[in-house]
Amino acid sequence: VQPMEVDAVLFLFKEAGEIVKQLDQHLQAKGPLAAAFLQLTDCEALVSTDHGVVQLALMEIYVRYGKLLAFHPDLFPRYGQRVLQALVSRGIRSSHPHVVSRACFMFGRFLKLVKAQAATLLTQIHEALQDLLVVQYVPSALLPVQAEVSLTKIAVKGSLKADDQAYLYEALASLVTSAKVRSNA
Repeated sequence: VQPMEVDAVLFLFKEAGEIVKQLDQHLQAKGPLAAAFLQLTDCEALVSTDHGVVQLALMEIYVRYGKLLAFHPDLFPRYGQRVLQALVSRGIRSSHPHVVSRACFMFGRFLKLVKAQAATLLTQIHEALQDLLVVQYVPSALLPVQAEVSLTKIAVKGSLKADDQAYLYEALASLVTSAKVRSNA
């Protein structure tokens, strides 16, 4: 099966979720689209593919149907953790820069859907992302002198762009606040 064919099927699945009126009620009732989402998440060959287009499509589906895991917390240990693992390993740590940027953004959106369930995994999530959260220090003496006032952009190989790091920090902060509220209750 070609990646573009897989992308087409994933697009149609995502669009089916757009067309269904009251998708939340459908997901609460574990309707056919919910069952298909669980099967899709369970498909190792699909989730572990390294093609950028397929990973982008999967991220959209994770966020579109992720509410299912919030409605049914009993599904989170199996399916939610698989989605988190895929978002980190195949998305945020992808070799495709566009996939990385989109994954950092979608990671936060997915975590907002399953905040209560994911709060228990805060330490593991932080450890998985810790090396990507490092803010590189570049001494001003190493920066080239410029006649213009505009700031010099520096790319550090192996690190995320500042915007992508900001998305990850925001997602983790959201989890931290959720975990603290739960521990105080």
